[in-house]
Amino acid sequence: MDSSTPYYRPVEIVPVVPRRFVQHEEELVIPMKLLYRDFSCDRFADRVDLSGWLISPELLEIMRKGSDIHSLLLDEATGFQSSDLEVLRGAFHRIETFSLRSTVHMTLQIGKVCGSWHSLSILDVSGCSVEHNFFKVIAQTCKRLSKLSCSQCKYLDDFELQSIGECISQHRHLTYVDLSYNFDFSDEGLLALTTFGQFVMKDLNISGCRSLSSLAIAGLRKRMPNLTHLRMSEMRLQQSPFEWISEGCQLLIYMDLSESPKLDDVALSRIGSKCSALEYLDISDCPKLTDAGVVHFFTEFLGKLKYLDLSGNISCGGPSLIAVSKKSSELETLKMNGLSQVTGQDFLALWGNSPALRVFEMAVNLKSTILHRQSMIPHISDATILQSNCVNLVSLKLTGAVLVTDIGASMISKKCKSLTR
Repeated sequence: MDSSTPYYRPVEIVPVVPRRFVQHEEELVIPMKLLYRDFSCDRFADRVDLSGWLISPELLEIMRKGSDIHSLLLDEATGFQSSDLEVLRGAFHRIETFSLRSTVHMTLQIGKVCGSWHSLSILDVSGCSVEHNFFKVIAQTCKRLSKLSCSQCKYLDDFELQSIGECISQHRHLTYVDLSYNFDFSDEGLLALTTFGQFVMKDLNISGCRSLSSLAIAGLRKRMPNLTHLRMSEMRLQQSPFEWISEGCQLLIYMDLSESPKLDDVALSRIGSKCSALEYLDISDCPKLTDAGVVHFFTEFLGKLKYLDLSGNISCGGPSLIAVSKKSSELETLKMNGLSQVTGQDFLALWGNSPALRVFEMAVNLKSTILHRQSMIPHISDATILQSNCVNLVSLKLTGAVLVTDIGASMISKKCKSLTR
């Protein structure tokens, strides 16, 4: 090599390994502090969360002694196989909660292991593909199962839903079922589930199941005396199913109908007249809703809401806010993002009748705003804020309220001692 040529010593590139996978002396780091209650490592923790960790044979060997574990979370854990569960089969006599979100293919072997844990009451297999008859095994063996989450489960078809329904009917403990964002079952499967669980189910989530038609919701038209929570957001249904819900599910406390393009004023009015027990209502991004629907809802509604989300319904304005203010004595959260047809007097009417209000949001999407900056939210100013009586506010979001200055922000922070954001 010529002496004039500079010499560069080759540098070895070492890949950066996440801390939880770092090896020392050819042995994987084991998260001992997640397994035991204290540093003495005498007793296992009641709740062990190994989500995202690499499940090694050494870790499994330690966990075999975890007879005190009540809750085991293995969400998105790597290196875990269905055969590894056999190692833990006889160890967990008291386990009540087991979660395998996006971890492994749900085989019949896993179903049998879960069935051997007689105290198992909460099972989460969301994001996992399921083997045929997996839920049939669960239905026959998990007699105390009360909560089942199977969101985004591949191969969850009508036969699997029928097995879940049989579990509800036979053991009468399974009251919570999450089926959101599944596309492999049809109307027939959901009808079978609601038929089996008519007098048992309390919480049903079918959000994002766009393969369903209005026929699937016909099962909710029958009397559902125990159903209190219903999530049906991002559905592509016609108008009639929303009216059917008001006929059969009149004891609902929680209802999420957000992003429903066919939900109109008539259906909302019907819900208000029938579902008087509602406390939580999300009807955001429903383009067919107008002031007339919101006004009729609160005219017919005999209950008192604690949570209301009207965000994205650009046809709603001052009359909607006045209608809300007449029955807002117990309202704790109100979201009106994207609504602009509201005056300062409308805000004062609301804030003067909402002593329990803790969260208020009214913001514009700055990326989509093409008008002059002063026309974003011209209804809220320092004077409007200073006249408010919402002293219990914890969160206030007024993005785009350009008439609010530092003076108004300082005064509202002094008035609302609990305001954090």
